[in-house]
Amino acid sequence: MNGARTAVALLALAAFVLLAGCGGDPAFTSGKVYLQQKDYENAVEQLKVAIKNSPGAWEPHMWLGRTYAEMDRLEEASEHLHTALDLVPDEKAAGECNNAIAYYTQLFRNEGNSKMEASQYEMALIEYEKAIVIDPHNANSLVNLGAAYQNLGDHDAAITAYEEAQALEPDNEEILGYLLDAYSFKAASLASPGVEDYDGAIDYYERIERVAPDFPDLLFNLGNMHYLSEHWRKAIDYFEVHLDNDPEDIDALSRVYYSYWKLAEQIWDLDEVLATEYYESVIEAVIKLIEVDDTISYHRMLQRIYTKLGRPEEAQAELEQIRMLLGAGGE
Repeated sequence: MNGARTAVALLALAAFVLLAGCGGDPAFTSGKVYLQQKDYENAVEQLKVAIKNSPGAWEPHMWLGRTYAEMDRLEEASEHLHTALDLVPDEKAAGECNNAIAYYTQLFRNEGNSKMEASQYEMALIEYEKAIVIDPHNANSLVNLGAAYQNLGDHDAAITAYEEAQALEPDNEEILGYLLDAYSFKAASLASPGVEDYDGAIDYYERIERVAPDFPDLLFNLGNMHYLSEHWRKAIDYFEVHLDNDPEDIDALSRVYYSYWKLAEQIWDLDEVLATEYYESVIEAVIKLIEVDDTISYHRMLQRIYTKLGRPEEAQAELEQIRMLLGAGGE
């Protein structure tokens, strides 16, 4: 009975050797068997022997890489999987190596995705980083990593991950979209109350501008950062282009009139002609504002400017408008 079993086992082993490659190297065959039995330490020992026996063979490296991956020794797994890929003799062998790399990469990404769905973002990071160790050139893993960092509020790390992904696939519009959103979040965080790093925010908005000038609200945001930085001329330039597309944007119009007013006030004693041009631009912007949202503060501004420019009739007309609005309960 035992003899029969031994014979069957030998036949099975012989068949396995024929399928194994590497010229039927017993160390290679034993390594694969140990791996299938989840006896990883012995698998490693035998597969290392197989590599010594056949230094240029790809298969021992691939199976050793798989063994290390099962042991969570990912740096070593990646080293041997990619060494195998460098040694492959043909497309079929390359496909087998790539499949092994893809299998473990996807395994860890799936774990990361599960953690993301459970809002366990720090744990998701760990899994995505494992996937990247196995395949550093997988753009999808880097995008996943960036998303996890984004959810944790680490905009810098998210941007780094997205930039690396975008470098790998520069024509991938989806990856570019993730990167631009990360730039926008970073800019907004720099401009937030208590931080108020407007120049830093401008830098990130300008990164968006270089590759996606039609990005939503980009022109307004750039104008607003320059406005908050008291870069009045640049603020006006961005706001006016924005207003070409959205002529009734009250926030942009009000900032344009204030920016022109600040410029005019700064140079009135130095260049009255240019200052007058700026005041005329204030008047134009305020009149547009009144058409959208008629409030007393706008008429007060017009009265002030008309008085300064020596236009008493128009100043008086604005005063009458103020009185009428006050009588009607306006503010």
